[in-house]
Amino acid sequence: MTEENSTEKWIRVVGLCAIGFLLMVTYAIARPATKSLFLQEYGSRNLPYAWIAVAFFVVLAVSYYNRWVVRFPLMRMFGGSIVITSSLMLVFLAAALLGSKPAVFALYVWKDIYIVIMVEIFWSFANVVFPIKTARWAYGLFCMMGSLGGLVGHLGVGPLSHRVETIHTLWFVLPLFAMIWGITHYFSSHVGETTATLSEHKTASLREGFQVVRKSRYLVLLLLLVAVVQIVVTLIDFQYSRSLELTYTSTNQRTAIIGQVFAMINMVSIVLELLTGPILRFVGVPLALLSIPLMLGAAIGGLLVWPKFLMVVVAKVTSKGTTYSIFKAAKEILYIPLSYKEKTQGKAVVDMLTYRLAKGVASVMLLALAAFHTFPVTGLEGVFEIESLVQVFRVLQESPLLILTILGLTVVWFGLTLAIVRRYRQSVSREQEFSSQ
Repeated sequence: MTEENSTEKWIRVVGLCAIGFLLMVTYAIARPATKSLFLQEYGSRNLPYAWIAVAFFVVLAVSYYNRWVVRFPLMRMFGGSIVITSSLMLVFLAAALLGSKPAVFALYVWKDIYIVIMVEIFWSFANVVFPIKTARWAYGLFCMMGSLGGLVGHLGVGPLSHRVETIHTLWFVLPLFAMIWGITHYFSSHVGETTATLSEHKTASLREGFQVVRKSRYLVLLLLLVAVVQIVVTLIDFQYSRSLELTYTSTNQRTAIIGQVFAMINMVSIVLELLTGPILRFVGVPLALLSIPLMLGAAIGGLLVWPKFLMVVVAKVTSKGTTYSIFKAAKEILYIPLSYKEKTQGKAVVDMLTYRLAKGVASVMLLALAAFHTFPVTGLEGVFEIESLVQVFRVLQESPLLILTILGLTVVWFGLTLAIVRRYRQSVSREQEFSSQ
């Protein structure tokens, strides 16, 4: 590697660390604030409807993404996304301050859409410009910087909400967006994705993205894996949200608790991310990925023994902490051997679209359980006869059947991972992965 290329590599590493840090600070402020406002206005029983809305709008977002990704460099797209995201937040926030209840719903959906788009553009850029030997240590570093940013934001959002009220904490996101835009502007001007070229076709569609996935058995398996992982995480989040709503009734107190729980997630993630480089270096991508569903399965099993709020928090911290760290870094490396189209258009369908559509699938699962089943509930007297969604969600919170469903899905998660890592080994041998060349 020449001195110039080495300099560019370190500029990219440092710049992406800064972007990851600042981006996750914005999300650490926006997520507790919008979720707390949503629970105040709509309650946890309406979360599935919000997730379905997210699934609908993410389809539109990915459709436009696939049109733009063949025309513009990824960092230019990132900068444009910052501008659009900031503008939408200003409109929704202004309406919410004027008393619009739908604007609170829109802010909750906005939060889920903007973060998945920006995170996936971030990782698509990294997968294009870094080889596996750099990714083994750099990807854990990127995840760690994101977790540090999340930790700063989550620890700060509680005191901030008590000082200025929850809804006004969102104003602090804007200057952070401005700083991120400045970094992406520098990237666009000086260190773009020089190791790859844009597609010769200047028009593309969501349909073409699906065709890219359909032609690759590898991407199909990744799509199924991402869907299962997100359904598991969403079902855990449902139990957590309902328990939170029942345990803490004050909006500001709830915002603080959400921030503290996510701070715990960030701390766990940071520890695991510090270990990600050594783990990927000495254990390898396949074993690292296979270990995640095993760890999560053990945590979820604890809910069968002690279905209390603290155990729900443990399960949530485990699910988020592991998927934010080792799983995220190892999964992104799986894309590196693929073509540019597969890393961008295909990845958009697999990660951006499926990531949020899976929440819609989880919502349909919850609504189906609500409509057609009755459950014996641990810790509550008798068996509830389901007559309304409100009553259903009280039952689902502690239902052993729901926990067993999550456990069953972790088994599917393990099986899909096993199939994927076998195909990964067909493209990248163990000797190639562990080579320092």
